Amino acid sequence: MGENSQNNGEVSEEEEKKVVGARVKEKRRQKWEQYVDDSAEFGTMAQLIRTAVEKEISEDESEYGRIRHELGTLRQDVDRLFSMIDDNRVQIVQEIGELNDPSARDVAEETAYVMERTADEVGSVGDKE
Repeated sequence: MGENSQNNGEVSEEEEKKVVGARVKEKRRQKWEQYVDDSAEFGTMAQLIRTAVEKEISEDESEYGRIRHELGTLRQDVDRLFSMIDDNRVQIVQEIGELNDPSARDVAEETAYVMERTADEVGSVGDKE
């Protein structure tokens, strides 16, 4: 048998396991052992620890996904507001431009410029993600 069985004695990466240790206080270790003894799901403390770690990682990843989804929704809302502001700005400029008062047109153009610059600045903050 020896080295000729199973890939010449080599262990594949999938089969290779590493020992991961953790120091815990005796009271905690006893609590975990008692949980394993009382549990029908876990036969060993190692199973309990592996399951707990995987559950923690899974919950963390799903929380990250939820936050990214909420940020995407928020970004859509902000984009929609900017579009509404831009539409209103254009309408205001057109209505004031129809007036024959040059100072009103100057105010409208300055207001439009400030609104556009502000929208660009706020939009660029979201692009830095």
